[in-house]
Amino acid sequence: MFPTLDLADARLPNKEKVWAIAGDDALAISRDYLRRQPVINEMVDGKPVVIAYYPEYGTVGGFSRELDGEVLQVTEIDVYGNTPQGKLRRIDMFSEVYWMVWAHFHPGARLLN
Repeated sequence: MFPTLDLADARLPNKEKVWAIAGDDALAISRDYLRRQPVINEMVDGKPVVIAYYPEYGTVGGFSRELDGEVLQVTEIDVYGNTPQGKLRRIDMFSEVYWMVWAHFHPGARLLN
């Protein structure tokens, strides 16, 4: 009746929650990875992004690393996107999505775990 229930990506347990960015080059990040590396500089769909984990607020923020035509390597960023180089623009992210749901709609997505 529901053939999609057989689709499983075993890289994480099904009910593990991930933070993710959609796109042709979709990216998902596990909580464990965020705890080990709270500031992550990545590329998604050819665009430079930074994902930051704020344990004191229990949240994750995603921002563009482009500022005034320059791509930054970010090491410090607050929850509002402020860095020593200036304020970065927030990007859309999915927060605490079950891995089984993300992997179903984004098969082959990159996973930082």
